[in-house]
Amino acid sequence: LVMCMAGTMSASAANVSVTGGEFTFTKYLVMDAEANVPNVTFEFTIAAGDAKVADGTNPAIYEGIEPTAVQIDDAVFSPTTAEGNVTDTTPGKPGNAAATGYKYATQEVTVDFGDITFPGPGIYRYTVTETEGTASGIIYDTTELIMDVYVQYTDDSATDLEVAYCVLHTSVDENPDTVTDKSDGFTNEYTTYDLTLEKQVTGNQGDRDKYFTFTVEITGAVAG
Repeated sequence: LVMCMAGTMSASAANVSVTGGEFTFTKYLVMDAEANVPNVTFEFTIAAGDAKVADGTNPAIYEGIEPTAVQIDDAVFSPTTAEGNVTDTTPGKPGNAAATGYKYATQEVTVDFGDITFPGPGIYRYTVTETEGTASGIIYDTTELIMDVYVQYTDDSATDLEVAYCVLHTSVDENPDTVTDKSDGFTNEYTTYDLTLEKQVTGNQGDRDKYFTFTVEITGAVAG
């Protein structure tokens, strides 16, 4: 369950509305335990999800309104703390600390509904996708996450509404109130490789004590 921080706005009885709150989800970046965190930025797109008619088991779901007005941050990773981004990495993989040979970094991504005026209470459905970029070594997450936004009246008002909470998941068919495939964000992998240089000196006149200088030029790689 991904919780929203609710925000409210007064409205007349003729025009019930709300200015929504904000919530965060997590961006995970998995890499080899010996790798440096790369300089890489991930972007996201929010679109309106599909409406669903209420039935005997499931509540009605409304198409998310004004998706272009929803503000969503980028997830910015950096190997240095000076830029205020990644400061620590955690051993293992997300949810699996026992996975050996790996570590992962995280960033919290804020989604802000502050510019949305919802017309009334209900569940409003949006979708969130990660923009596939071209950063070298990055495996992008192609999952489409469903974001169900719960809008309801405040406890002491019949006109003021609030964004109470949000549920992030992957199933379009399950009841969002009891969904079992909840998600807390997107996971990416950063692939790195070991580089070994070897100089062979052969022949009975070869000087095994001579030093050789090499220049290695890497192009198209993610800076780290």
